[in-house]
Amino acid sequence: MIYLIVVGINIFFNKVRGKWTIISLLLIASLVYLSGIPDPTTTADYLAYQGEYQNKLLGYTSRFEWLYQRITDATIYYNFDYSQVRLLLISIFFFVMFVGVDRLTKNTKYYWLIFSLGLFFIETIQLRSFGMISFVILGISFLRRRRILNYAVSTFFIFLGTGLHSSGYLFLLVPVVCFLVKKWDIKKFVSALLLNLTVGAALIFSSTIGASVILSNLLNSISSNSESADNIATLYATGFSLYTMLLLVVFVVPLIYLVYLLKNNKFLLEDKTVTIVLSFISVTMIGIPLLILSNQYDRILREGMMGMIILMSIINEKVNTNNKKNASFVSLYFIFIFVFIGGIQNSFVFQNILHYVHLA
Repeated sequence: MIYLIVVGINIFFNKVRGKWTIISLLLIASLVYLSGIPDPTTTADYLAYQGEYQNKLLGYTSRFEWLYQRITDATIYYNFDYSQVRLLLISIFFFVMFVGVDRLTKNTKYYWLIFSLGLFFIETIQLRSFGMISFVILGISFLRRRRILNYAVSTFFIFLGTGLHSSGYLFLLVPVVCFLVKKWDIKKFVSALLLNLTVGAALIFSSTIGASVILSNLLNSISSNSESADNIATLYATGFSLYTMLLLVVFVVPLIYLVYLLKNNKFLLEDKTVTIVLSFISVTMIGIPLLILSNQYDRILREGMMGMIILMSIINEKVNTNNKKNASFVSLYFIFIFVFIGGIQNSFVFQNILHYVHLA
């Protein structure tokens, strides 16, 4: 019930002028509570993380990244059990993301409302990935000023994210892209999208086993997730699935819609924050060919959707968008969430959405 109440309050205040940070904080506090103290039996990945923590207590070597291990080393020293560790980490990660989003847009109430209605259910169950993207968002918020110090601080926070999930190494490209691209235009951004789609198409129709082995070995060397490399090695045996194609479609369509909104409001492309967010989204486009290689990389497209929400928050902040345009974006967003959360396959996560927010 608490979830419905705070979401309802945020829907109301999204219709009211003003930043209303206190309302966003109320929603965040409820999300911290719901995701920090969930039911272990109905929360995907909870038992896996708990088992990993208990193994660490017994002295086994953890397969997780260095920063996550350093944090759990400290909590073990202070005799935390896993439920306390999870609540602590969720609280830290939400705080980090709040600071990052607040630095990128004044329209934080819109971001947190949309996040709470979809990505919240997927991101927070994958604890390390959620922490990683929180630090990435904080990191890119420092790129509004083109100074060496800002690039260094940005890179530092993104690097911290890699210590929580190795997929964060991809986002070290964001400062590089921001340095190279002073301002995005529609043609340049669409070209980046088409390039990634073309590479993806080439991978779909490629039958060169040697290429798959090289890519498999490369990803295995930089990622702690061996399943991703295994998926690539077996890609040409299992074939490209229609479900993977659907994942790509529901990512690309809302992105094209945002490009349409930017095309009709080209003055937004002069905004430094818009440049940062577009650079971030352009990096997540690399998830298109990566998804074709391994479904383990669907998380990169999910992070891209976070960028889209931030961009839509900025658009709503700078432009008087009508209800129809907002409804169009939100509808595309819900379709995205339904597909990525496994609604089509009736996945474990999808089945337990109501349990996660204490409505069942």
